[in-house]
Amino acid sequence: ELALLAHKIEHEELGHQSGVQDQVAAAFGGICLIEMLMGQFPEFNWSQLLYLPDLMQQIESGLLLVSTGEKRSSGVEHEKQLAIIQAGGPEAEEALQHIIAMANAAKQVADRLEHGDWPGVCAAFGDNWKHQVALDPTAETDAIKFITRVAEHKGATVKVGGAAGGGV
Repeated sequence: ELALLAHKIEHEELGHQSGVQDQVAAAFGGICLIEMLMGQFPEFNWSQLLYLPDLMQQIESGLLLVSTGEKRSSGVEHEKQLAIIQAGGPEAEEALQHIIAMANAAKQVADRLEHGDWPGVCAAFGDNWKHQVALDPTAETDAIKFITRVAEHKGATVKVGGAAGGGV
């Protein structure tokens, strides 16, 4: 209820187009799977993920947060995507396929976390990013491309934060 209220305030009072994942994460905390209910936005299902303690050690010891210093508005990106989908046609169908693939990647992350498979989590992160960039190629900035090249050269995986990118 708190997450939906926060989304309503952001959308209706502040006039920002937004998803609801950030509000759900803030309301519930922890590592969770958020499943959007098709045709019922912003309604969602939420479940706390159970993961092996050893996996949390791997995550904490191997995680590096990098800011590009770039700022982007996910609301602008959401508005673009909604306009494409509402217009219909082949471009809308392609956008929906990418959105479904991103939802599947999220489920894969959840499954891999619960099985203690950190490489599998990283692979699903990469799959998700591929589809985010397909939806909005401008999300992959030069800074993100550079960070990704360096990380991959060192054998690391990059998880780009947020719908709008800008942070890695």
